Amino acid sequence: MKAPKIVVDLIFTLAIPLMLLSDNLFKTGFSFSEQWGARTAYIVAALIPTAYILIDFFRTRVINPYTIVAASSALLNGALAFLKVDGWKFALRDSYAHIVIFIIAAISLAMNRPFFGELMKMVLNPDNENKKALYQKFVASSAIQKAVIAGTVVIMAEALINGVINFIMNYNNVVAAFGTKEFNAQKAGVDAAMRPISIVMNLISYGLAFYIVTWNSKNEFGEKASPMEDHFWEALEQHHNPQPTPNSAD
Repeated sequence: MKAPKIVVDLIFTLAIPLMLLSDNLFKTGFSFSEQWGARTAYIVAALIPTAYILIDFFRTRVINPYTIVAASSALLNGALAFLKVDGWKFALRDSYAHIVIFIIAAISLAMNRPFFGELMKMVLNPDNENKKALYQKFVASSAIQKAVIAGTVVIMAEALINGVINFIMNYNNVVAAFGTKEFNAQKAGVDAAMRPISIVMNLISYGLAFYIVTWNSKNEFGEKASPMEDHFWEALEQHHNPQPTPNSAD
């Protein structure tokens, strides 16, 4: 049975890096930091998620704003792994992903192309001429325009809060000098604590953003016009091109 993608993602982006950074792997006394050197173990632990995300990007060949952001963040993570920084500079460096999302969302609002609107287009996937025409009418609605702006603001707020928490956690707990076994162990501890928090906050923020769009869509186009359900396109079609009822006058 094939493992769910989220499980594979967590193995390569969390479990393996934590194992590489641990100073007492599975309480056996084994440490990659001692075997390879602390800095080498840290760099390998940082590059494995980078390689996994980039391989997945090129394997699926799905190009959209979300995958571009993920691939760009992965490349940036790989490059930053070689920086020899600690203290507040490392805390800032470790919060780069949240900073990137915040900046991209802010720029998208300034350009009047809200980041969440681009994500909605990816999810809805208008894959024929009729759906493309309906989608253009959908996003032309002032209610939907306000909803995707609100959704983008929610994502920005989550990125900011998540980034601040991550910065504080690293600043207060990763206090050893960079390139030492202690540094790697402290970093592993913060990652183990922060990743579940980050995932939950992501789920809440994106869930809230989708809820805002769904609520406005139903109010604007009818109860069946939920973007996450199969009859969404049918509801839009009925709204814009209502069919006469059998009892209507000739």
